[in-house]
Amino acid sequence: DVSLMAEPLAAFMGAALVLVAIYAHESDSWRLRALLGVMSGLGGLVRSELLLIGLGLIVALELIRWRQVPRSVTVASALRRFGLGLAGIGLVLVPWTVRNMVAFDGELVPLTNNSGSVARGANCDAAYRGQFRGLWVTNVTLDGVEPDQSRAGCFSGFNLVGNSLNEAQVSAQMRSEGTSYAREHLGELPKVMVARVARTVGLYQLDQQSNFAFAEGRNAIWDKRGTRSFQVLSLLAVAGLVLAAGRGDSPKTRYLLLIPIVCSLVVVAFTYGNPRFRAAAEPAVVVLAALGIWEIAKYFTRSRVDS
Repeated sequence: DVSLMAEPLAAFMGAALVLVAIYAHESDSWRLRALLGVMSGLGGLVRSELLLIGLGLIVALELIRWRQVPRSVTVASALRRFGLGLAGIGLVLVPWTVRNMVAFDGELVPLTNNSGSVARGANCDAAYRGQFRGLWVTNVTLDGVEPDQSRAGCFSGFNLVGNSLNEAQVSAQMRSEGTSYAREHLGELPKVMVARVARTVGLYQLDQQSNFAFAEGRNAIWDKRGTRSFQVLSLLAVAGLVLAAGRGDSPKTRYLLLIPIVCSLVVVAFTYGNPRFRAAAEPAVVVLAALGIWEIAKYFTRSRVDS
């Protein structure tokens, strides 16, 4: 990825979190549980969905352990292991949050300061209907270009000049405006959430999304090819999961690979759609696709032998 954005590192962290979770399951090591928490916190500083992925993996580990050896899992032991993960997350995020509170005059900013701009740009008329449905829409005055009336109410910048509020306070204000808009348009929200997810996986406005990729430093043609490759890999992954589930003997750790995918799409559904937001989930999709190819090959080999 030639763009100086968080996604290349997010892809690495998404793969690393799953790998540590698998090792933690196999060894049942408290050190690896704590490491998973620390890495989740570090990932959250890269992209917020990595924090959700880490929490999802921590919970999934306990569920898998309970399904495999139910008698060995007590509430106390599960809480201890879960607490190790949370402690690791806190070890990373608490110092950062304290620093932010000092920098922003007591305003609570646990991760980043862009939640307000995201909420305002993703929850406005232009982002809920028309050609930009499911997008993050800006209406910033730039190089003498006046704001577009059709995008009124969308993100128009932090406007700190002559403002007594700091960045965190302005962000909180925009976050409140964005969430208020979403509550007032709950009837439209399901369609918008579907459009957000569909944009991310290339099932809605693919040409438009590919053209926007140029603004983020990516080649539009290769961006579209990347999305098509992702779709093929996703189909192989689904086929493999279906065949493995039908046999019933698949290792439960395989399903840990679903956590990054589900968490990434959940975050997209509540924010806005963009193909680069697949980054944290794409390593898991690639591995599941490889397993899918193996499952398909085994299925046809077994069918040929049986016949």
